[in-house]
Order: sequence, then C-alpha cells, then structure tokens
Amino acid sequence: MTDKVGHLIGDALIVLSIAFTVYLIVIMISRVKSVVLKDEYLTGFKYEMAACALLIIFSTDLRFWYLSRFENVYLKAAGLSFRAVVAVTVLIVTSLFVKICITGKINTRSDSADSAIVLGLALENGKPTADLIFRTDAAKEFILNNPESSLILTGGNADESGKTEAAVMYEILLNNGVPADRMIIEDKARTTQENFRYSLKFANADDKVVLITSGYHMDRAFHIARKAGFSNVYRMPAKSVSVTYAANVMWEALVEFDQLPSFS
Repeated sequence: MTDKVGHLIGDALIVLSIAFTVYLIVIMISRVKSVVLKDEYLTGFKYEMAACALLIIFSTDLRFWYLSRFENVYLKAAGLSFRAVVAVTVLIVTSLFVKICITGKINTRSDSADSAIVLGLALENGKPTADLIFRTDAAKEFILNNPESSLILTGGNADESGKTEAAVMYEILLNNGVPADRMIIEDKARTTQENFRYSLKFANADDKVVLITSGYHMDRAFHIARKAGFSNVYRMPAKSVSVTYAANVMWEALVEFDQLPSFS
C-alpha cells in the first residue's frame, strides 16, 4: 500500500513537472519573439529550462529511484551525491518560489509618502504589457490618494522607435488624468539596480517612498531599493496577469537563487 501511494505521488510529480516545463516554453517563446530585451530573456529561458530539467530528474528519481540502482560502489556514490544536489537545489528554488508568492501580496503603502517609484517593464512589440499597465493603474491610485506627492517613472530599454518604458508609462498616466507636473521621467535605467540608483537623483535616501511594481517582482525590488540606499520604503504591489504569473515567479526565484551568497 505504501509503495502504491509513493508511486502515485511520483507519477503526479512527473506529470506536473513536465506540464510546468511545457507551460514555461510556451510563455517564454512568445516573449522572446516580441520583447525588447531578447538576449536577456533568452538567458533567463535557458536558466528556467535547466531548473525544469532538474525538477524532472528529481520527480522521476523519486518515482523510480534509479540514481541508487548502480551496483558499482563508485557509481552508486556518484548517483547518491547527484541526487542530494538535485534535491537541495529543487528545495531551495521551491522555497524561493513560495516566499516570492507570499511577500508579493504584502501591501504597506503609505498615504503620506514623499514619492512613489514606479518600475518599468520591457515593452513587447513596442507596446506596454498588461503587467506594465497594471503598474500604471497602481501609480494613478497612489497619486489620487497623495496629491502632493510625485511619481518617479523609471525604465529605459527603448524600443526600435526610441520610446522607453518610462516614456510609455508617462503617456499612459497622462492620458488617464495624472498631471504632468506630478511625474518625473527617469529613462536611463536598464536594470532594477539602476532603477533605484538613478532614482536617487530625484529623491533623498531618507524620503518616505512607495515602491510600485508587480507582486512577483516586489520581494527582490524591495531589497534592491534598500541596498541602493533608500531607508524608508513601503510596498504597493500592482496586479499581475494570472496566466503568466507562475512563469514570472519562477524567473524571480532563479534570479534570487543565483544571488544567494553561497551560490554566487
């Protein structure tokens, strides 16, 4: 009975890991074809596929226990060592995945903030993604509740026409009734680290700032903001497209995994 239950669990994990891999392939191929940052997304795609390969190896080994079936003592030891490495890696990435999902729901927005830093997102086919529009929706909500505050719209990575993420957010917000004098465009940043480094030109490090980005990006962005020098940061996560949410969380989990001190 115990073996049967174990086999069922193993079979379910194999199916889920293969299904998740197919899901990521579909999402990422679509993005690579249309996104501005093709090289960066291709690199991320490779990391995601490597992680999925480890997940499939882990689930199939859990089902068939093939890594410990070698008769040769050295091969058996190598198999067991590889199993341990795969298991620990899968556990860490899974833990990060869960942490990002949970922390991405935390909202500590302040209605007495000096400004809000709105992070851009790579354009696709020269147009804002739905998640970027959701970020501008959150920015509009913030400025309506904080009429004396300002929005720092940060994001470079121009498309073929030369339009940047920050410029696109500015246009969206302007068309939605946000006054131009309440917005500051920072259009040089290419990374999240640069988003905050360059935003310090428009805000003091000890200002009370609200961070607006997608929930799946909030955990990493918050810590980068603190590391960049902002000491008084509040969170205001924007909504995300549900279909691509898991793929985005996986991306963030792998970025955080790569930056863990013991793996850097």
